[in-house]
Amino acid sequence: MLMTVAWFAMNDNVSAGGMGVAVDNQSFELQVTRTDQDTIGYSSLYNTFSSLLGQYGVNTGNSTSSSNPNVRWSLSDEDKSLRPGSHGILHFKVDAEGGIVPDYNIELRAYSAVMTVENNNGTTVETPTSMSFIARGTGNNITAADYLNTHILFFKGYDSVKDRYYSFISNPSDFQLTLDSNGETDIYWIWPRTFGQLVLTDSTEDSVYTQGGIPVLDKDRSDYNTDKTAIYSFITNNIGTMFKPPTSTANVDYSAAFSSLQSNRTEGTDYNTEYANLSAGYNTVDQEIGKNVRYCLVVLTASA
Repeated sequence: MLMTVAWFAMNDNVSAGGMGVAVDNQSFELQVTRTDQDTIGYSSLYNTFSSLLGQYGVNTGNSTSSSNPNVRWSLSDEDKSLRPGSHGILHFKVDAEGGIVPDYNIELRAYSAVMTVENNNGTTVETPTSMSFIARGTGNNITAADYLNTHILFFKGYDSVKDRYYSFISNPSDFQLTLDSNGETDIYWIWPRTFGQLVLTDSTEDSVYTQGGIPVLDKDRSDYNTDKTAIYSFITNNIGTMFKPPTSTANVDYSAAFSSLQSNRTEGTDYNTEYANLSAGYNTVDQEIGKNVRYCLVVLTASA
């Protein structure tokens, strides 16, 4: 049994739109709920990108049925863009027969696009005329799609009071979710603006390094160390797509730098050099994503 959900997002250089959802209904029924805030970009998304979204089977309505197997939904950050610092919620409802507990797989698919620039009553508007899929790389052939899949992170929990995340989804290709009594659940996503938000806390020792972005994790939570370990392992396992040297002549051993940063923080010794190198490498990857990725399709597949 298979269910696929796809949220459609845009690069921040695009001036209109948002994020939409398409559902391929094969064995599950799925419904997405729209709040008043979500509705803001609902119609404009479809009107602006209808010809392109059509290839993903994005139709009208917000729930699946025998006559309408696909739905669309607008979901975006406050400014309806996707860039470092963006964050949001993927909210959906699963109606699975017999108490089935699906296994989930979430993937970010990247696209480049050819844009047409027009002047609309004094406002410059860019409209996509064609799109090209950016495939994941193999071996040492790293693409912008690989970078995107390590810089946007997913969590099962979010503290709206502290604006912190928990229950990190460390293996996006295989995880489970808990549904509430109505069969609904959320996945929270964030593209950390700085490397410091990922690995540092709001302690006095770390505060100088966070550069205006609050930490992703809450060090006061009981599960902080579990999430911290999971994120550190994720970074270590994806070192080649988490960082990139800022210049072709730069020679940085990011594995060694990250290991040294961890040990120096534990020992209470200076880690400024390691942090500076890792931050520069992290920011370079963000720039690579910005230069090459115009749209992003977030694909969530559930199987049982």
